[in-house]
Amino acid sequence: MKKVKWLCLGMLLVLCLGAFFACGDNNGGSATIDHELVKGTHWEGVNQFEGEKLKISLSVEQYNNKSTIPSSDRYIRGSNEATSDNVQNLVYNRNKNVRDMLGIDVEYQEVKHQYAEVSGYIDELVMAATDETPDIFIDDVFGSIRSAMHGNLRNVLEVDKSEGENYFVKFGMTNENGWYEDYMNGLTFNPSVKYILAGDYFIDVLREAHVLFINIDRYEESSGGMIEGLYNDIKQGLWTYDYLTILVNGAWDPAAGNNTGKALLNDNLIGFAIDSIAVWPFLYGSNDNSLYIKTPQGGYEVLYENQNYFTFANQIFQVLTAQGVYQTKEGGQGVEKRTSSIFANGNVLIAEGMWLSDLETPEIRDMKDRKGVVVYPKQVGGSSYNTYIHDQAEVGSIAMSTNKFSACTAYLQCINENSNEMVTQYTEFAVKFKYNKDAATADMIDLIYDTIGSPFEGIMGTLAYDLVAVKDSGTNTPKNALVSAVSSMNNNFVNVYQKSHKVYEAGIKELISRFENPNN
Repeated sequence: MKKVKWLCLGMLLVLCLGAFFACGDNNGGSATIDHELVKGTHWEGVNQFEGEKLKISLSVEQYNNKSTIPSSDRYIRGSNEATSDNVQNLVYNRNKNVRDMLGIDVEYQEVKHQYAEVSGYIDELVMAATDETPDIFIDDVFGSIRSAMHGNLRNVLEVDKSEGENYFVKFGMTNENGWYEDYMNGLTFNPSVKYILAGDYFIDVLREAHVLFINIDRYEESSGGMIEGLYNDIKQGLWTYDYLTILVNGAWDPAAGNNTGKALLNDNLIGFAIDSIAVWPFLYGSNDNSLYIKTPQGGYEVLYENQNYFTFANQIFQVLTAQGVYQTKEGGQGVEKRTSSIFANGNVLIAEGMWLSDLETPEIRDMKDRKGVVVYPKQVGGSSYNTYIHDQAEVGSIAMSTNKFSACTAYLQCINENSNEMVTQYTEFAVKFKYNKDAATADMIDLIYDTIGSPFEGIMGTLAYDLVAVKDSGTNTPKNALVSAVSSMNNNFVNVYQKSHKVYEAGIKELISRFENPNN
């Protein structure tokens, strides 16, 4: 990932400045090219799209029954007019500049649905292929990648000169151009085939990074040291599960009368608040474990034996069952409190089950204590970390049914490049007006941004298993076997893993076949 200083702190400021975005399209009227604006850029002379209109399906207020996180549409669609709000104007100006550079108008179509409905929604529209079918979809990756496997999304790297230029290929889908190369490469088996688009314009990929929140004031109070000490240890690669467990138990301060031996909601200081027994972010955030290995040919193979997974399960079990840990699930009834609301009480040192975009939620914004974010730890020391992105992050794709493929590539390439510039301006506002006193946290956000990892196991691996009908209801996937091991320390974990290996192996073969021949 490219390094952009204090990106997400700037995104927080967008909300804090109170921007309210209208539901309009690209600034109204009919687009004409401003030739002075493109002069000297690689867009000079690209004028065949003047007067073109693209329809973009945009997910707003995505369904999530535990979240108060605002939708990412404010960073994508923005406003349809200039306002007195400087940060809101950044989005407005970007959209206007791209419109004036290419002469392309955009019509956004709002949609709201649960994540499980996304694939069916895309598939139905593309197969119907009416004049109202969107050319571009911006929706969650969980559903979008399934639509790709159904043959309803375009390979964005295709080149067919009869359609015009492919501007992704012409100008490059690089980190320097605002694209997230590693993330997109994690959703393909073939470097010449990409269905999913992720970059600064599709800002939700960053917003849904899984992170741990830390109360800086309570850390410094309980440890007697400055937060920079912890951050330096993390940057040096010392942030392991054992380190976290020691920190959690050392900080825990039970309330008077708490004789349970476990953290309770009203303790003076809870060491670690977690979203039930939340294994997935730890699993995917660990750089030491994998269900798969990537072959020299670029494919994937399922590991047959992975004793390291059982060691991992033991370590996570020690973390999640430590004395200083409070679980948000209550009464065994499946009712959960949002972890962010518990963290906002101010008596929690570290909170799990949250995304980077939780910085934008009212309860976190209104906290009096200083709050920071850190990467997930790993099994053993080392310099590298891996930040897992939630599988409902909003990404982009191009409908198979569009007859404006070249215009789609031009628009998305151009607006992504301009989004990169906008992120830098966000940084300026953040540094100058709000977060200039907390450079250490800004450095940590840089580390998180730079370590966004491959989504293969979290998305493609799940799809691989879904593609295979499992007749034996007792068969677990390796991942579910891990959950069982973490929850109960079931020593039969290795046997269950091996039993499920053939299921996963069949799933990978089916997925590769679907990827190479969608809808066959």
